[in-house]
Amino acid sequence: RSSAYVLETCNRHWAWRRVDELASLSNHVTLGSDWQMLSEGFVEHAVARGWWPAASRDRFDVAAACRDSSLVPPSISSGRHGRTCELLDRDRGHVDVATLRAALRDHYGQLAPSVDISGLRPEDVSVCMHAEPVGTTTASLIVAPPPDEVEPLVAWASLGSPCCSVFVPLRLDAELPASMTVGADTPAADSLWWQCKRLVRWVEKDWATRLSPLRTELDAIEEEAGQAMSAAIAQGDAETAARASAATVAALERVIAATLAGESE
Repeated sequence: RSSAYVLETCNRHWAWRRVDELASLSNHVTLGSDWQMLSEGFVEHAVARGWWPAASRDRFDVAAACRDSSLVPPSISSGRHGRTCELLDRDRGHVDVATLRAALRDHYGQLAPSVDISGLRPEDVSVCMHAEPVGTTTASLIVAPPPDEVEPLVAWASLGSPCCSVFVPLRLDAELPASMTVGADTPAADSLWWQCKRLVRWVEKDWATRLSPLRTELDAIEEEAGQAMSAAIAQGDAETAARASAATVAALERVIAATLAGESE
């Protein structure tokens, strides 16, 4: 629990480097020539496929060889990667669950994300993605391993767009709240994911007046959730932690129901 690595894979090959302090990965190959360990035959694999010149005397560059930007413009992932690196650097020395939640909700520091993605500029595709038909954030997860290996792992999971949702604390050996386990291609009232999807669609109709008051309610739930899970961890049993998670989901569902009362599907 005291070390982290950036790992990239290609076919059955891999490369990694150890993280000294901070690192971020995005939707593209992140390692360049800064790898520390490379699987046997990786360079030959890249050469055989024409991704890397056989006569090159340069140190093998994983991204240059393996990153394919022919299908998706590089700006889509490069901008988000640059922004997450910027946010991590800004919080250097005090990165925690709260700062990571804020980073995952980021719209380049703006209340609302860009609504014009026609040029696919980096700033048009924020960390919290609202870029249909290119893509939208569907879920987010934070895990902060405690230094004490006896203490159970807790994950903070947000369904839908994190800017309009709550990170629910989940002890990994405890039962999940029922509505977090439901989901399919079609809307379902008993699915928390689909409830969150309806909520973000409602917010997207008027970011300026709807997000801030909603966020005040959701932040209060999140704050209470953290306190409840800390108390449950201190108590030591998974059943108490499961009840704390379920209470957080129930509070979120009440806010969603009250907010969308009278709204059509």
